[in-house]
Amino acid sequence: MRIIFSIVFLIVVLAINISAVRFGSFNLQQYGPKKSANETLTDLVAKILNDCDVAVIQEITDAAIKAPYVLFDALNKISKSKPYTMTLSERVGRTSTKEQYIFFNRESTSGVKLIDYYLYNDVQDYFERPPFIGTFEVTKPGSSGVRYFTIMDVHLRPDSAYQELLDMRRVIHDFILKNPRYFTDTSTSLSQALAANVIGATSTNKPNLKTSHPILIMGDFNADCTYISLTRQGTLRSIDFADFTWVINNEVKTNTRQTCTYDRIFINGANFVKAIVPRSNTTVDFPQRFGMTMEQALVALAINISAVRFGSFNLQQYGPKKSANETLTDLVAKILNDFDVAVIQEITDAAIKAPYVLFDALNKISKSKPYTMTLSERAGRTSSKEQYIFFNRESTSGVKLIDYYLYNDVQDYFERPPFIGTFEVIKPGSSGVRYFTIMDVHLRPDSAYQELLDMRRVIHDFILKNPRYFTDTSTSLSQALAANVIGATSTNKPNLKTNHPILIMGDFNADCTYISLTRQGTLRSIDFADFTWVINNEVKTNTRQTCTYDRIFINGANFVKAIVPRSNTTVDFPQRFGMTMEQALGISDHLPIKFDINF
Repeated sequence: MRIIFSIVFLIVVLAINISAVRFGSFNLQQYGPKKSANETLTDLVAKILNDCDVAVIQEITDAAIKAPYVLFDALNKISKSKPYTMTLSERVGRTSTKEQYIFFNRESTSGVKLIDYYLYNDVQDYFERPPFIGTFEVTKPGSSGVRYFTIMDVHLRPDSAYQELLDMRRVIHDFILKNPRYFTDTSTSLSQALAANVIGATSTNKPNLKTSHPILIMGDFNADCTYISLTRQGTLRSIDFADFTWVINNEVKTNTRQTCTYDRIFINGANFVKAIVPRSNTTVDFPQRFGMTMEQALVALAINISAVRFGSFNLQQYGPKKSANETLTDLVAKILNDFDVAVIQEITDAAIKAPYVLFDALNKISKSKPYTMTLSERAGRTSSKEQYIFFNRESTSGVKLIDYYLYNDVQDYFERPPFIGTFEVIKPGSSGVRYFTIMDVHLRPDSAYQELLDMRRVIHDFILKNPRYFTDTSTSLSQALAANVIGATSTNKPNLKTNHPILIMGDFNADCTYISLTRQGTLRSIDFADFTWVINNEVKTNTRQTCTYDRIFINGANFVKAIVPRSNTTVDFPQRFGMTMEQALGISDHLPIKFDINF
């Protein structure tokens, strides 16, 4: 089960003649055409938001920009006598998958008015999604002394969350420069504020911003668990954001599983913090409020809790020495425990003990939901042979390995022949996927391009071995064989389209000195034009994060459509466990790659 939604609250007494004001932040997780068309879902979201006087929203994903207005209408249908205003950001994001932020404000109960807003002008491309900044005026200031304050609405990129959080000091710097009028209590206040807002802080040069203009950073920080380690959180708390109060801290779990604190509220401004109602800074348990089970709530929100996580990891010579290191093996097991299905390369123990040591360590962690291990024969042209592994936790993956074999490489195309496994989806869902096959590969670096071309031979062999998966019509088998072109050209490209998805996963050595960008272009546009490159060159998969050696290619439109957007990336275990580069390289010179899928 993955993170699905989060809403965090705080209640503040700011104005006279206004009862305590409730601020909320909610990541609506891909609220776009599909969710907005679901009236039940939209009404439930509106009911939740109606508890907030000011609601700070992330992840509106409708390219047609209709979804936010559907939600706005639903919200004001509930709060008809005391309507909200909606302030919508432009669409932001580096890729074609863009998002919008929203500020909802019910002025009659909040007692505040939005007087200025803008999207951070991210000229240097620090952020996947630049923050949305809004400045509010307290209509009738009360005893708190707060007259104005600014909210910075954020949705940080998971695998860059730590760096993007550091770069929020740049956003604050820019805000101070844009708004000198809020920092002129004395003749030196502006210069002091700029100096106190340290960018690139150290233990001896910490930020110490103290102004009468409160700044709130709110939203989905992705600031916990695999994305920002406890060590890095400690640095952020004690150095980089030592001058901010962490209103939502690690005691409050903001994902549905209640294991991680991804969503946060940071506040700089002593008067604002003092005005917060004690113990109001928490999450909202809306299932309890609406008398729903968690499962009912998730169904109502059109969120699938059973996303299956697939991962691939080259363990770099995991043999007698590494398996004898209990600390290292336990750490590898903790990394693999994040996956429901793990596809492993480079097991190097001639005595074949190391894989069982790892298997035992993995099931020691996942004792109540054990994995199965399927181990290949030892493969390799020389005496230095390797094994592949499929780890499968059936109770959470919902898939079962029903066939496996090592490719019979009679013609010696490969240094290490691929390991092929076919899986059955135990309870097929809306994706329509019933079976699929994974081809686990570790290509020889100096022959990676040719070995990748020769994977079409492996696919050809698989089709011949498994005609039952290619017999939807009387011509499907012959069509599949014909469409799987070996030795493709620009005028004769492969065009394999079947109902049986094929995944090629593992260490392709497919970048930098091994496969040039020119050859990658040929592979993408000709030789594997009929496969989706799920891990592309934006994702760096070696531990030093300079090259994309590891890949996932998928043929199968239904399978690809079922993949959770933006789940296809690496697992930054050095960051998660607070490791130095040297320590991380002791584990592997590769990062695991992964994706999540809803079958």
